[in-house]
Amino acid sequence: MLLLSGLFSVNLLMAQSLPPIFDSVPRKLLSAKTIAAFPKGTWLENMLIAPDGAFYVTDYPEGKVFKVSTSGDTTLFARIEGKIAGIAMGALPGEFLVTGWDAAGRAAIFRIDRTGKTEKRLNIAGGMFPNGIILLWDHQYLIADSFAGCIWLYDVTGNTATLWLKDERLARSSEKSASPAANGLKWHGGYLYISNTEKQTLVRVALRNHRAGLVETFAKNVNIDDFCFDDLGNIYAATNVYNSVIRITPQKKVSIVADTSTGVAGSTAVLFVSHSPGHHVLYVSTSGGMAVPPPGGVQEGKIIMLTL
Repeated sequence: MLLLSGLFSVNLLMAQSLPPIFDSVPRKLLSAKTIAAFPKGTWLENMLIAPDGAFYVTDYPEGKVFKVSTSGDTTLFARIEGKIAGIAMGALPGEFLVTGWDAAGRAAIFRIDRTGKTEKRLNIAGGMFPNGIILLWDHQYLIADSFAGCIWLYDVTGNTATLWLKDERLARSSEKSASPAANGLKWHGGYLYISNTEKQTLVRVALRNHRAGLVETFAKNVNIDDFCFDDLGNIYAATNVYNSVIRITPQKKVSIVADTSTGVAGSTAVLFVSHSPGHHVLYVSTSGGMAVPPPGGVQEGKIIMLTL
């Protein structure tokens, strides 16, 4: 995601300067269905599916978390005073942890209980842009910081945030860049995968006793916001400013599986779900293309289902 401060003054420049990294990529578009749509100007940023079967989706600029059923029924579940990005299941049943900024613009971690009540748990000292969040083990979580170029370790029990990994491959090319670096976080095959949106790379980190091991670049020339793995090891990634969803095979072959014609303008996050044997789908959240509007202008923020 991009910070909304100054966003609309730079989106035209971004559109003109986006490298044509997907121009020669094959298109294999999947069947699409809109699950839920929100008014234009709604930036859905991240989502998860909870044990109750509902989606919980963050609205970045408004600090809202929506609860959406698979049939599309939508309710406002929680509201945080500030802006929010990542969301993860909390340490207790029915609760969530959310990353973002408090009303004063300070990097923060929030807790939401099962009733939707919110509280700020911690301001991250040295934090700049807390984004993707994922469980490490037990009561500890990892948080990508898109501007500080690092991964924070958040300990729920002690309510502390400490540096887990800082590496040039997680950082921006320039501190003047408005595009996020370290962004989405996912586990696969004993590695932590991290998208660096600004550098258009996918990085992975070996895990050793819950600590970071070898850091390496897994893929280049792939603009990725958030992403997921399927059960065969394929990566499905939201490209955000490229208004598409891509597939990266284990052999690192890239194809486009959804674009503006299938409703994924401003794609921000992707979930892989198996509803039954042989019935696999992707769920995609979008901003409607608020960062770089598609032809015809900004669309509604949506949750789209793609059938695999």
